[in-house]
Amino acid sequence: MVRAASGLRSVVGATVDVSLAVAALAVVCYPAVSVGNALLGAPLDDATVRLAVGVVALGGAYPFVAGDWSLGRLGDYVFAFVVAAFAAGVVGAAVVLLFDLDVAGSDPLPQGLLFATAYLVAYLVAFRDAGFESVTTDTTS
Repeated sequence: MVRAASGLRSVVGATVDVSLAVAALAVVCYPAVSVGNALLGAPLDDATVRLAVGVVALGGAYPFVAGDWSLGRLGDYVFAFVVAAFAAGVVGAAVVLLFDLDVAGSDPLPQGLLFATAYLVAYLVAFRDAGFESVTTDTTS
C-alpha cells in the first residue's frame, strides 16, 4: 500500500510539474508569436497561433521537467516577465499621455516594443546570478 501511495504521489507530482511548465511557457511564448504574427501581417489565423504556442509549450516543457533546466528559474522568468510587461505598459501609457503622441490601436509595433522590453527585463532578473566568466587561456603549461 505504501508503494502504491508513493507511486501515485510521484505521478501527481510529475503531472503538476508538466502542467506548470506548459502554462509558464505558454505565458512566455504567446506574446512573441502573436505580436510576431501581427507584425508579419497576420499570415496565420488565431487558432493556428494558439496551436503553435501549445505545441511549443508542451514540447518545451520536457527539459524543465525531465532535464537539467530549472523549473524555479522558469517561474522567476514568468513572474518577472508579467511584472515587466505591466510596468512597461504603464510607462508607455504615461509617455503617450505626457507627450500627446498618436498611436494607432491596430499598430502592433508598440506591443512589440513593450514585450521586447519585458523579455529583456525578465531575462536580466531570472539570470542575475548567472555571472559571465571571462575566457582566459592558460599559457603556463
